[in-house]
Amino acid sequence: MSRMKVIALSLAAAALVAAPHAVRAQDAKVGFVNVQFLMTNSPQMAEIQEKLQTEFAPREAEFQVLVEELNAKADRLERDRALMSQQEATALERELTQGEIDANRRQTALQEDFNLRRDELLGQLQQTIVSETQKFAEAEGFDLIVASALYVDDSVDITTQVLEAIRAAAETANGAADDASD
Repeated sequence: MSRMKVIALSLAAAALVAAPHAVRAQDAKVGFVNVQFLMTNSPQMAEIQEKLQTEFAPREAEFQVLVEELNAKADRLERDRALMSQQEATALERELTQGEIDANRRQTALQEDFNLRRDELLGQLQQTIVSETQKFAEAEGFDLIVASALYVDDSVDITTQVLEAIRAAAETANGAADDASD
């Protein structure tokens, strides 16, 4: 058998083996979701922002009071340094330095706690998005949902439909929470 016939038969055999998969791929129902858009526009994101504000507002206010006290002491030192004894000025400088160290420590702790809590809440939101996307995909008969792509035709972009499902789930959850609190 000539080398060309072997190559031709090999290609024909490969085409026969691949043909069922090609037909199946043409029948696949594929969708795309923009996860960032879903996170930004979901009602849960507003709830997360409100929850973070409520949880961290007291600590932020406490921190602002500390900063204002330090600023007042710094102003007093600058204004009254000439009237103070060397000991008084040195003691106030030490107090300011210690206060700045404490303020920096508190600010770092506050920021770390805020970031941890924000990440926890955003993780829960991501889980909700994945869950609702999967439910939608199963209900609508999708074979594949893609969350990252270089190009997406509008005909496969199901982001708005999934967002509506997420909103409906949020309303249902809020309704159940309201019923439980009554």
